Order: sequence, then structure tokens, then C-alpha cells
Amino acid sequence: LHPDDEPRVMASLLAVAAGDRGEHWVEEYRYRRGVGSYATLSDRGRVVRDAAGRVVRMVGAIRDVGRERETLTALRESETRFRLAVDAFDGTVWEQDPATFHTTHSIPSTPLLGFTPEQMKDPKGWWMANVDPADKPRLYAERDAAIARGDERSTHRYRFRRADGTWATVEDRLRYLYHDGRCVKIVGYLRDVSAELAAADAVARSVQRYRMATEAVEGMVWEHDYETGEVTRARPALPVFGYTADDLEDTTDWWRARVHPDDLGAVVEG
Repeated sequence: LHPDDEPRVMASLLAVAAGDRGEHWVEEYRYRRGVGSYATLSDRGRVVRDAAGRVVRMVGAIRDVGRERETLTALRESETRFRLAVDAFDGTVWEQDPATFHTTHSIPSTPLLGFTPEQMKDPKGWWMANVDPADKPRLYAERDAAIARGDERSTHRYRFRRADGTWATVEDRLRYLYHDGRCVKIVGYLRDVSAELAAADAVARSVQRYRMATEAVEGMVWEHDYETGEVTRARPALPVFGYTADDLEDTTDWWRARVHPDDLGAVVEG
């Protein structure tokens, strides 16, 4: 018995024996293990008395609650880390039992697709009500095929109705967990990728417009990086100065070799 706990524990035992605290005794204290470290024990007992009211014995049970508390503390810390991680995501993490379709998901701290946490309380109903009906058959087929192949992961994109009625493109990244060859759980991360796709489309359109403009120019469009010395030339659709796209080289030496010697010095100096 830990020296710091002994006075309190013994006092409570004597109080129960004297009848001052009823017939039941409950205490927690530290008890030295065989290896020298201390365990936290929960000790519960009941006093048994004879006809004269004298204590004849005490029946009780002791259990180690220290490890339970360590486990609970670790669990709470893990849940806190999970919540912080989920809050950092612009989406929701969900999991589903594929046998029963029972689904749970994290409620983001900020509205997802315009939905409030209250509107997302029923994850399965929320998803079923807002996924594009035209995408459902494809999504089910893709998921079933991934499970049939034993895939560990799959990614799916589909249309999802926002709270304001407009449509977003979402991405669902799925992780499949198996036991004895059977999928027992699906964990997913759903997020809105509409802005990303719009930005990528804008870049692609800009590149296309640039290419079309350079092909329409009766000349040569070029770019020179002074830090790296790298030269980039747009490849024209038609020959320029008698040179085809295959003749061009992205080097300053190629250009220097074709400038008239009488002009080269002034051009380079300029």
C-alpha cells in the first residue's frame, strides 16, 4: 500500500467497521506491483457481522483501474486528434457496414456544400437525397467491382446537390477493410472538388488559347529565363522564316547561329 494512501484507506476501513459509514466500503489507492511500480486499484467490500453486530469478516473485490484509465485517456486523445484532423479537412469522413448499409460520418465544423450539421445528422439519408440519381448505378457498380477484385482503395467523382439546389462535383476516396476475404467496412472521405476542376479547366483553356494565338502569329513567340538560360519557343503550325517546328531548338546558341554576324553584337548588347 502506498504510504501516502495508507492513512486514508485505513481510516475508511475502521469507519465502516465501526458502523459509521454503512456496510459497504469503496476506496481507490496505489498498490506496489512485484516489479516495484504502483498500480491504481479500485477496492470494494462489504462488512459481514454476527448477531451482536461485531465484524466477523469482509468480502470484497479488487481490480486494476489504472490501465483502464490509461486506455480511456489514450482514446480521448485519439478522438481529439481525429476531430482536429477532420475539422482541417474540407469534407467529411464516413464509414459504412456494406452488409447492413449502416453509415456514420463526421460532422464538419463548417458547412459542407452549404449543409449545416443539423441537416447532415442522417448520413445515409443525406447522401441518398442529394447524389445525382443518374450517377447512382455507376457508383454502386464501381464499388461492387472494387470489392469483388479485393481492391483496398478506389476513388469516385459524381454530382451532388448543394443545399442551395445547385450541383457540385464531389470526390469520394474509399478504403475497404476485409476479414476472411469479406469486406466488413468501408471508410470514405468526401469533399467538394468543383473549384479545383474549374481552376484546372481554366488553365487548360488558357493554354489552348495561347497555343491558338501563337499558331496564328506570322512569326515566332519565345520566352527566355535569365536565371536558368532556358529558352522556350512556341512551335508554329506553318514554317517561320523557312523553319518548321522540328527545326527549332530551345537554346540561345540556335538563335545566335542564325543572327547576321554584323547585327549580333548590337542585338546582344541591347
